[in-house]
Amino acid sequence: MKKVLLAAAILASLAVNSFGWSEWNYTGGSHSWNEASNWGGAVPTASDDPIMRDAGDGYAEVGSGVHAVGNTMWMYGGGNATLKVNGGNLALGQLRIAVDAGNKSVEVSNAGVVTLSSDSAVGQGGVGNLSVSGMGSSVNQTAGWTYIGYGGTGNITVSDHATASFGTIRGWNGSITVESGATLYTNSDTTIGENGGTVNMIINGGTVKDNAGWMYVGFGGNGNISIGDGGLLSVIALGMDDALTDNVDLSGTGAIEIRDARPDDIAFQMNWYAGQGMLTVNGGQSAVGMLSFAVDSATQYTTVTIIPEPMTLTILAIGGLLISRKK
Repeated sequence: MKKVLLAAAILASLAVNSFGWSEWNYTGGSHSWNEASNWGGAVPTASDDPIMRDAGDGYAEVGSGVHAVGNTMWMYGGGNATLKVNGGNLALGQLRIAVDAGNKSVEVSNAGVVTLSSDSAVGQGGVGNLSVSGMGSSVNQTAGWTYIGYGGTGNITVSDHATASFGTIRGWNGSITVESGATLYTNSDTTIGENGGTVNMIINGGTVKDNAGWMYVGFGGNGNISIGDGGLLSVIALGMDDALTDNVDLSGTGAIEIRDARPDDIAFQMNWYAGQGMLTVNGGQSAVGMLSFAVDSATQYTTVTIIPEPMTLTILAIGGLLISRKK
């Protein structure tokens, strides 16, 4: 019954609204969002629902100096379509990538900015891809939920010092990658792998920070988080499914920050996860006896890292000796 009610609530939130439709139909020449002929004669307003189906080579581009708007943007149909927010600004109520089928992508780059004010979806029925890359590039969701792979497959990539901020992330099926100095924020409960789906989160040299609520790894589904060199997962609370099919793996200089001022409880919880095989190190090795806990004296927050292997400690000691001799 709970699953039925949940599905009904989601479908209601994804329901079609009564706003006007404005469909992208590339006519050749400029790919600019502001080219009226690409929209059948009129560029979408804030009261219109922009639509992209099978655009072929006719990708849409929100370039530098362009301020594009719309109510709900629908990317659907069996073909492929790409929206490039390349240095411009796009403000929408909702963004629905790959609603029913096909492969649809939104690429944010060159200090492009996308602002969302309500529930959105990446891979609602087909394969949906959202990528944000480059310093100054960002996606900012001010309210609502983001569904990843609800009925399809959703992939989100944030890289090269870009930022992305979402409300509640509900991850059914797909992937989340944060790398190369990028940051992804969530602002409510986050699920990684829900209702039979699988979500893989990869954090390499980037940061994922949950500003409110819990980070659930596995929520009736399969959740996997891999934290590599320079990666940081910062959460208020970390919950893992008792199904034991879920996993958080630390490698290199990766770290987990638990922003809960109960260091003894946190250490007990992380060691218990390690004992159950849900928290591992170096690509799946046992984390038992391999975890280091550093507690911030001011906040009492706990940072979990890997205890360096003996060879690494030897190298560090030799390095320190060489530095001392140079002095």
